[in-house]
Amino acid sequence: MPNPPGPTEYDQQQDEQDRQRDTTAQQRDTEARQRDQQQDARISNLQNRLTGVESEVVQQGGQAATLQRFRIHVPNPYTHFLLGQRLTTGTPFGYTGASLQTDGNLFIDIKQNTVVQTAGFTTLQTNAGWQQYAASLMEVSSPVAVKVVGGQVFLGATDTVQGPITDRPNNGETLSANAANDLTEAISHLTNVGTAYDIGLSTLSLIATGLFFSPLDMADFHNKVKTLETAASTAYKIYKLGEKIYKVASGPKPKKDVSIYGKQGVNIMSPDTVMITAEKSVKAFAHEGVTIGSMLSSSMTGVQGVKCFGGIKASLEGGAYADVKAGAELGVSCLRGKLKLKGKEIEVGSDTPKWKQLATTKLTLLANDNLLVGRKIKDGADKIVSDTLKLGAKKKIEIESQENYELKAAKNIKIHVGNYAIDITKDHIKIGKGGNGNPSDPLITVKGDKITLDSSGMAVKINKKTITMGKGNNLVSVSTSGELKVKGKKVKLG
Repeated sequence: MPNPPGPTEYDQQQDEQDRQRDTTAQQRDTEARQRDQQQDARISNLQNRLTGVESEVVQQGGQAATLQRFRIHVPNPYTHFLLGQRLTTGTPFGYTGASLQTDGNLFIDIKQNTVVQTAGFTTLQTNAGWQQYAASLMEVSSPVAVKVVGGQVFLGATDTVQGPITDRPNNGETLSANAANDLTEAISHLTNVGTAYDIGLSTLSLIATGLFFSPLDMADFHNKVKTLETAASTAYKIYKLGEKIYKVASGPKPKKDVSIYGKQGVNIMSPDTVMITAEKSVKAFAHEGVTIGSMLSSSMTGVQGVKCFGGIKASLEGGAYADVKAGAELGVSCLRGKLKLKGKEIEVGSDTPKWKQLATTKLTLLANDNLLVGRKIKDGADKIVSDTLKLGAKKKIEIESQENYELKAAKNIKIHVGNYAIDITKDHIKIGKGGNGNPSDPLITVKGDKITLDSSGMAVKINKKTITMGKGNNLVSVSTSGELKVKGKKVKLG
């Protein structure tokens, strides 16, 4: 409570005049006490005895004084009421205006309305509890700010709202407070559930860390950094989990926090911005699901890292598109099962820079057993599932195998290099000039058991029984029977 203001110069002048008048008033008080003693016999049945009344108002027939004061004081229980100028004589009391002091109770019973109005500040203080209740709307408002400050603050919507005692009598020996709203159940629920959720989240976080923990590899810098980070994070999480379990075992202790409890929900809304900021951590947990949504975009940013872990399932989905990016290294892995990458069109690698994306210079596919492209194995059967498989390179394509290399096709194999093409089907093999793997003028043809070497009509034909060389009617043939035939306009020997 602020210190009372000091007396003004005007007050000091008036006090001096007051002391002079008090001398005369003491004489009148002596006479008044004698009259009071006579009256005591008649009013002895009264519970409180009025033992002194000072009236310093304008007396009939006298001149009005500048000091205006009205005082009433009762010694048991001590009660002092003052109107007008504050009292400065003897023991100073009160403030200029109206002052009330009592060692007992203050009871006010009003049947209609109450208005407390002031142009200055208003301060209400108590060393005990404070209760306010309204049967309808209760409003606390300010055009500047409303502060609710306490060692522990609880805002709750519960079923235990305690109404006022409407039938309180307007008289009695003692004055007691209403029964306080019992929030023990709600606060206990918040404490127990919050602790259980906290331990559950910590356990899930440890499981996620253990699943992705990798052994230290001093040769791999990235692996080393990730392993050290994981080890430090795991140690800290184990420490915090032990701390939480110890707190549960030792029992809850009061803390300085703000609890918001809504039996049927809690809504936080703003037409502009909602910010949740903490120096340590922010947690969101629910039995069924946690949703972070936005009409435009939602972002999660962490200086050290951001993790998304699901004990059974974790999904990253986008209605139009979803991007997963990393500035240096991005890893997508499945530790114990199959990794699936599905899409109507799948593109791996980037040939042109876009924004800060660099062009892909190397693409590596690794597997210890089978590396399948365009086919899959299901129920022990090797099955081709793609219609077309294309490999393209500006300079060179290398296919290597330490043991076997196989190229199979059920219908057709076509090879095109420059102006030459090779066409392999189940009926023939053709090699010669042509495009797109189709030799238009084959130099070599293999069909059935026949081999033909042809260059502008001059051909060599080989089958199981005959070898024929020549053009038109100029032929030389050798058969398996040993016959040699030579035909032509001119035959020269020697």
